[in-house]
Amino acid sequence: VPKGRSENIAKGKSMQLKVTMEDAYGPLSKESYKYEWTSTRPENITVNQKGVVKAIKGSGTTSVYAKTTDGSGMFATAYLYATVAPKEISLDGVGRLKVGEKKAYEIGISSSGNGDVYYDSVRVEINKEGLGYSPISVGKFHLIGNKKGTYVVRIYTVDGTNRVKKYKIIVE
Repeated sequence: VPKGRSENIAKGKSMQLKVTMEDAYGPLSKESYKYEWTSTRPENITVNQKGVVKAIKGSGTTSVYAKTTDGSGMFATAYLYATVAPKEISLDGVGRLKVGEKKAYEIGISSSGNGDVYYDSVRVEINKEGLGYSPISVGKFHLIGNKKGTYVVRIYTVDGTNRVKKYKIIVE
């Protein structure tokens, strides 16, 4: 799965997979291998012979295999999840914190159709040091006001939909 993406793919979105092979001696040169790509559930997620996967439905787990064509029997597996695109991302209780204060926040995700939306398709990023971040559970986290200032909390999807919401937090 490419850096900056999750194993979740929103319905109608695509992603390029890359193969990494290793043996007992370390990484193998991927240029020396050709692969046959297959999907265990092409009704959910398809794959072409270049390793590009696409979510067809909005729910379901699929394994995608890249098997070498040289007869060696080597293969790589990616476990992927088809999801529906999030319609809206929200964050409750946004506003102000005092220095030293710790406050719990919850991400809200609404679905744009029938199927599953996964919270692990969403990432949280803070624009600069001084505002602490600590995960609580799926979709919930603490922000800690470590230093006075104005901060931007960016919440974004990594399922191919590229949804982004930004929230201003002021630490006093």
